[in-house]
Amino acid sequence: MNKNPFYTWLTPVLTGVVTIACFFLFQPEEPTALFWINLVYTLLLEALFFGWLLWGGRRES
Repeated sequence: MNKNPFYTWLTPVLTGVVTIACFFLFQPEEPTALFWINLVYTLLLEALFFGWLLWGGRRES
């Protein structure tokens, strides 16, 4: 099974970088614990989503 590197590692990495950049671009003056929890939680959800796409979401016929 030959997987496209764009979908296996480039898209998840770019998504994580853009998420982190947006979080820091729009962060409040004094980031609280909620800010950091939301950042980590969002990255975790993205990792779960791309893991699901890679290993379980796509069924090849």
